[in-house]
Amino acid sequence: MSTDNWTAYADLAASGELQSRVSVLLLPAPIGGSADDVRKGWPSYGAPSPRTRAS
Repeated sequence: MSTDNWTAYADLAASGELQSRVSVLLLPAPIGGSADDVRKGWPSYGAPSPRTRAS
């Protein structure tokens, strides 16, 4: 599981480069996972922080 798309969106928004709004499906459990998998996986996700860009 990865939050790369979410982080990239946050990076673009923070730098003022976000030209369009997108939707990304975030699954906090493996495909085919149970409701218990979602409940266990959800806490590992937090709001992304924009990465610091190298100058």
